[in-house]
Amino acid sequence: MRSMTAFARASKTLPNGGLVWEIKSVNHRFLEVFVRMPEEVRHVEMMVRERLREKLSRGKVEATLKLQLLPNADSALLDKDRLGQVANLLGQIQQSVPGTAPIDPMSILAWPGIVQNSSGDGDELEQAIIATCDEAIDALNAARDREGAALAEIMRQRAEAALKLVENLHRMAPEIIRRHIDSLRVRVRDLAGELDEGRWSQEVVLLAQRSDVTEEIDRLSTHLKEIFTILKKHEPIGRRLDFLMQELNREANTLGAKACTMDITQVSLALKVLIEQMREQIQNLE
Repeated sequence: MRSMTAFARASKTLPNGGLVWEIKSVNHRFLEVFVRMPEEVRHVEMMVRERLREKLSRGKVEATLKLQLLPNADSALLDKDRLGQVANLLGQIQQSVPGTAPIDPMSILAWPGIVQNSSGDGDELEQAIIATCDEAIDALNAARDREGAALAEIMRQRAEAALKLVENLHRMAPEIIRRHIDSLRVRVRDLAGELDEGRWSQEVVLLAQRSDVTEEIDRLSTHLKEIFTILKKHEPIGRRLDFLMQELNREANTLGAKACTMDITQVSLALKVLIEQMREQIQNLE
């Protein structure tokens, strides 16, 4: 069971610099991936996306690569065409703004695409980017697992509290309805005097049928027990739990609508509070 909310960072030192991957994820109905990386290594993006999709199922995921490399004279190539374009732009700036300070050549070398590594260094850099990305994804999933375990415990506590309410109502409902009917009998007798026992018996049957919450109690109990089963699964469960919350809320509403006493109404309201608390937590589950 995993949360969809987490952050992870992984870095690697290279002979000529270093790189850092930062990945963060938040809740989302589906898997939505955004990758930010320097243009000179943009060709690796598809492999990064494939790895993210392999290891993540849901969530809005933002992966950012920060790359800092110093040019290596033995393995670097200078893109003279792009350098010429940059030099032309700098010349135009100096003509438009006289007195502009000279540009540091190291700043020009840091311009995207000016310095390109040879194929051998490029392969090593690509492998380092992918390996560090895998490390960051694993760290992200570890964080999501820890957060998911905490959410699962909250879910269990709320589900146990709701199931206790339902089980207590199951035991008390017949007595609650009986007391309600006895109370109505006294009130009617006080108002009308004599009772037509035949007519009263018919009304009692109709009232008992309208007030019967046995089906709602049974369905509530079944759905709540299903939560415990789902929480034990080692797979994405957010959508299944979200569907269960909808069903639980529907039964709690029906229970409130059929309530003939304040005792049952209070149980219905308490259940709706617990269901809403669980639903809020489920929004962060994968």
